[in-house]
Amino acid sequence: VVEKEVDGVGMGVLNDGTPFLNIRGLARMCGVDSAVIVRITNNWDDESAKPREKRIKEIIREQGFDTSVAFFAVVKDGTINHAIPSHVCMAILEYYAFESNQGSRDQALKSYRVLAKKGLNDFVFAQVGYNPSGSVDVSWRQFHDRVSLTAESAPDGYFSIFREIASLIVLSLIHI
Repeated sequence: VVEKEVDGVGMGVLNDGTPFLNIRGLARMCGVDSAVIVRITNNWDDESAKPREKRIKEIIREQGFDTSVAFFAVVKDGTINHAIPSHVCMAILEYYAFESNQGSRDQALKSYRVLAKKGLNDFVFAQVGYNPSGSVDVSWRQFHDRVSLTAESAPDGYFSIFREIASLIVLSLIHI
């Protein structure tokens, strides 16, 4: 749906709503060469996987996700790009931040902390029902649009139960 590069990290959202990073972006966040991430994704389905791939899959399973897909092949401008879903990205990043001696552990830790902080913020906001942007929920906008279209649709002199009750419903639902 959308793709962007921010500070050298290619990221986006697939049409099913799955957030992803590209191989170079994930490698940059992990502090390793992109060839390392390519090897991990290429060896994903091998029965004789290295301990690294086995541990990353274990991390994914511990989080309750499926390990069958390491990346989605996305065609962009005639070339195939690898979109690594967020749960795989987080498992690989966690591995390089806490368990691996390869690459820049400091970079992996820094990236992991940034994402963990954002995750905690989103978790708390969702649990308490807080909307930090202050934007109106989509369902409320749709309801308001429907009310606006039909509230005054009855001709003058005719009774409309919807017109009479609409303001009461909206006021009582807003104050709940």
